[in-house]
Amino acid sequence: MDMSDQEILDDIGRRNDIRREAFLPLLGVEKEFRRIKELKEESERARKFEEFSEPLKQRIREKVLARMRREKNDFNWNPTGVLSGGGLLFSALVNATL
Repeated sequence: MDMSDQEILDDIGRRNDIRREAFLPLLGVEKEFRRIKELKEESERARKFEEFSEPLKQRIREKVLARMRREKNDFNWNPTGVLSGGGLLFSALVNATL
């Protein structure tokens, strides 16, 4: 969901109204506005990177798989399972390479 600056300010105001009713400390408007804007920017960067890197993923998966097979000296090895099957490590290596 893409929020305009005014929508962000309105949302902070609504959240502060709820906090006031609950006798909780209010959010600093500037600090919270900046935090939300940074989250939006990071989300946009992540989306653009995902879009950019998608065509490369299969090639990188193949290269990482070949390297892991050589290291294990098992040329039929496939990442199965999350922990004991090496799937988590394999995914982490692919993402780190990207």
